[in-house]
Amino acid sequence: MEKQTPSAKTDPVTSLNIKKIKIDAAALKSITPEQRSTILLLGHMANEANWFRKLLTQAVLGISDEPEGQAQFGLTVSLGTILASKLHEGWLALNGETLGPVLSKLALSDELKALRKELKALIEDGLIANIRNKIGFHYPTSLDFVHLAAVDDEDTKILTTEMGFVGDLFSSISSIALMDALIDHGEGTEWQDALVGVWNQVTEVTGRYCFLVSELLALAVETFLPGKLAVEQIDVPDAPTLAERPLIFFARPPDNLDELIAEAKAAEKLAEG
Repeated sequence: MEKQTPSAKTDPVTSLNIKKIKIDAAALKSITPEQRSTILLLGHMANEANWFRKLLTQAVLGISDEPEGQAQFGLTVSLGTILASKLHEGWLALNGETLGPVLSKLALSDELKALRKELKALIEDGLIANIRNKIGFHYPTSLDFVHLAAVDDEDTKILTTEMGFVGDLFSSISSIALMDALIDHGEGTEWQDALVGVWNQVTEVTGRYCFLVSELLALAVETFLPGKLAVEQIDVPDAPTLAERPLIFFARPPDNLDELIAEAKAAEKLAEG
């Protein structure tokens, strides 16, 4: 049964509807450990892939020629490589000894079967595997940028804050050099074009992967916990876009987490007037 939560009048352009799917706790505890683990693991995999792709989008939107924009470029490289690696490891998990046997018992549609075949080729034999194996979860043995064109004095720089923040720096040229390690190229490849090509492929594969994992999670819940769900709808009348929540690198770092929380609360009170 679906329950509508009270809310203010919503704008169809800016509003966001969130469905809260409530699982009966006793029922979740009563299924087999393998079934319960499958539901929890699929949710964990969806959480990470969705968070990383949204953060990647925010970072891409922040790229510019300014110091902060250059740091945002570096963030796209870090987030993109982590995301690609998570896709690769998630795909291996879906077909591994733990999840594989449980998922094989689900009644997959022809669409999902076709998507699994497509993702197998995209993840195992292409850019995703290349990123995972070269720089995903470890540092490369060496870096260079000799194959990349248009690297000039504006690119070969390191940005650092004042002496009081020792160690707080961003090496722009190092992030550019990672493009050289990621792509199959000939002499004269533009690093800007390489960046666009790499992240377009990563985000496209991520979208398909997220769809597959979410559908598998829905199937697992419906199969293992029939009739044990309740759905509520939460309306967010003025949902922000990713562009409205920027990620910042060059900021005065707090001494500890308590200070960061206090600053956030103070900013909220100021915004409320």
